[in-house]
Amino acid sequence: SSNPCQNGGSCRASSDGTFFCLCRLGYRGNQCEALVDSCRPNPCLHGGLCVSLKPGYKCSCSDGRYGRHCEKSTFGFQELSYMMFPSLDAATNDISFIFATTKEDSLLVYNYGSQSGGRSDFVALELIHGKAVFSFGGARTAITSVTVGGKSSSLANGNWHKITATRNGRVVSLSVGTCVENGDVCEECRPGDSSCYADEIGPAGTLNFNNEPLLIGGLHTADPILERPGQIRSDDLVGCVHSVSVNGRQLNLSNPIQSAGIVNTCNRKVSCESSAPDVCANFGACIDHWNSVSCTCGGDLIAPNCGLALQPISISDGGYVEFIISKKHRRMQLLETLYGGSTLWQQKRKTRSTVRNTSSPSYSSPVKSVSVLFRTVRASGIIFYAATNKHFTSVELINGQVVYISKLSTLINMTNTLGSVTDGQWHNLTLRSHVHGLEILVDGHRIGDELDSAGVHDFLDPYLTYISIGGASKTVYHVASVLPDAFEGCLANFSINNEVQPFNGSGSIFSEIILRGKVTKECNGPIGVGTAATSDPLSIGITLVIVFFVVLLVAILVSFVVFRLRKQNKEKGGSPGSPAGVHSKQNGGSNGHVNPVSENILGRPLHANDNSLGYHVENGDIIRGVGHHLVGPELLSKKFKDREIIQNEIQRPQRPDIIEREVVKNPPLRDDHPPLPPITNHSHDHVPTDLNSEIPEHYDLENASSIAPSDIDIVYHYKGFREAGGGRKYKATP
Repeated sequence: SSNPCQNGGSCRASSDGTFFCLCRLGYRGNQCEALVDSCRPNPCLHGGLCVSLKPGYKCSCSDGRYGRHCEKSTFGFQELSYMMFPSLDAATNDISFIFATTKEDSLLVYNYGSQSGGRSDFVALELIHGKAVFSFGGARTAITSVTVGGKSSSLANGNWHKITATRNGRVVSLSVGTCVENGDVCEECRPGDSSCYADEIGPAGTLNFNNEPLLIGGLHTADPILERPGQIRSDDLVGCVHSVSVNGRQLNLSNPIQSAGIVNTCNRKVSCESSAPDVCANFGACIDHWNSVSCTCGGDLIAPNCGLALQPISISDGGYVEFIISKKHRRMQLLETLYGGSTLWQQKRKTRSTVRNTSSPSYSSPVKSVSVLFRTVRASGIIFYAATNKHFTSVELINGQVVYISKLSTLINMTNTLGSVTDGQWHNLTLRSHVHGLEILVDGHRIGDELDSAGVHDFLDPYLTYISIGGASKTVYHVASVLPDAFEGCLANFSINNEVQPFNGSGSIFSEIILRGKVTKECNGPIGVGTAATSDPLSIGITLVIVFFVVLLVAILVSFVVFRLRKQNKEKGGSPGSPAGVHSKQNGGSNGHVNPVSENILGRPLHANDNSLGYHVENGDIIRGVGHHLVGPELLSKKFKDREIIQNEIQRPQRPDIIEREVVKNPPLRDDHPPLPPITNHSHDHVPTDLNSEIPEHYDLENASSIAPSDIDIVYHYKGFREAGGGRKYKATP
């Protein structure tokens, strides 16, 4: 019978007499009639995009990743980065390199031997002007090179390419192919296709590398080029590397002997196509640096952008800007024959012949320049300062004129004779050095004579230890024992060889800066007269509010101190002219006493025919007063001792509503009762104490029941108690 299974499925009979279908990959169902969505769930890792192929799927990887499921990663090479591996074989080298870059002059592979007289055995694979160049040579033989441009106009177009270089004895060959999927799929060039293949025969067969390491993507130091001039044309690679294979064995890029500047993923996020309109502000051309861009912002001026990078700064109150000496600066100055004084990749440099050069090429040193715009009315200050240990170059304002000071072997001083530059207008200062001389230019006019560059300090010396503008640190300032008056004004467009080094740390050469003192953005207001910008109304308002609250706080503190002092004075001495008051020591003492008070304090005496007061204590003993003083002040309660009676205050007898204590002939002293004045010796008689007197009675309710009797019951109770002579006698309530 006909096959019931669809889409190429296989029909199989089962043991019960029925059948079932074996479906091909990507189909499902009883008869393989339905497609399987292979992208659910997404099998692609690290953000890869799954593309359904029906049947099957394919992962489109991002961030420089590759593999069936984007599980592998390419490596990112930054400026001056490198990897180091064991040395190449002396006789046979089969090198495969898959990469992507936009740098037209790049070093891919370099292995060299010990040098003698500036020559050594070596093998190098490079990009020169966007073309692949494979070269090798010996210490006693000429350099042999082979070049292939590939089918594209340049191999430095940001796309993935594969270069295969082979050296078998004296025979060398080179081929170039294009790749896709982040270098995971590459096409091979057919031998004999001149557009992507070339070969050559050289004089040297076996090379001796003396166990020197194989370098991938750059140099660890500038010494190999300085000691072996003419062997290679570049010193690093900026871009992505998929893989490197040597003699059929793929190098483990995740585990080199040594490396620097390598990132584990390679994701190019910035390009001229994506950011040029915004970065260059439609003002100049965009220059691609793979991970960054720069712009031509008028004339020969190059800047990271034509906006914030050109923003001036204001300096006052001893502020200045320090630039951290970078590895890039040292490499540029040491390898000036490669860089030509510029970090631009498209900069045209002198090249060597690629066919059997027998001698090293001759180079002339490029022009060096430093320039800065300044604006001030201050007659003194440091504009530019650079030092190599105790050798220095300083450009200063002295009495309103530009003065150049340099010390190498001798001190050189040259003053501007063109007039004052402290007029509050923008002026351009430029130091320019070439092979034979040094010029100092102010607004394009040279001041003084041209100096011999060999006799002055190199202001861009590769071994600079310090560089700053607008001032300098006292510890590295060697012009004089003390710093000159601080510069106050505005600075802008600090440039090295026409490349602006912004004050925000985004420079191509000096990417790290330190702002010392008061350095602010923009350039407004009076310049160089004690302030770098006009005062902000908001700042003034905040300052006034702070001052107001500070004054208010001080006033409150002063008032509090005065109040305390007056109170202490009153407590110690009392009011002048008043009778002696009552004093007591806070913590008791050997001489604590109560001074007598005026006779009119109490309107009525409480006791008759008795010149002393007696108080009952808890054990029934009586404490009696002797004369005007109480005996035993240490027996007084703490509350009584702590109470201070002011002389000019008249204390009235307390008439409590709550019955507190019993008054007998010798009443006990209580802590919660104000002290009674001592009895003075006077001639009138006391009113006799009577049970029927109108003097308020005090009762002890400390141990009373919570259910209190009526007031009249308490009164009758205590009256009966007294009438019975101290015995307990109760009287019913009428």
